[in-house]
Amino acid sequence: MKERNDTMNEGVIIRAEEEKDYAKITEINDLAFGQKNEGLLVERLRQTENYIPALSLVAELNDEIIGHILFYPVTVQSAGSRYPTLSLGPMAVIPEYQRKGVGSRLVFEGFEAAKALGHESVIVIGHP
Repeated sequence: MKERNDTMNEGVIIRAEEEKDYAKITEINDLAFGQKNEGLLVERLRQTENYIPALSLVAELNDEIIGHILFYPVTVQSAGSRYPTLSLGPMAVIPEYQRKGVGSRLVFEGFEAAKALGHESVIVIGHP
């Protein structure tokens, strides 16, 4: 298992994405996943009526965006009942900042933002 180094995390700022961040967010998702379609997924989700701007967060270090996370409203159906929740994903951190606590900060701050908006649960959707 790779070691983590959370000390670098001190200068990282987590904030809601802004329109000026869109191209960099696409780039980060493509870099982190090693393919060009992850960024496209974020762009498409952003264009839907369910997109919540306050739940699309970026990690910024020295005015450079180094990570992104998106929480998106979904409904889970089980045994005939429907449960509104949020999905976590995609989440991406550029390779040189992975395993340094940036992703953990994005998740934690995202949970806090979701809770502040009244959301009670989050499920993870994605692949390793």
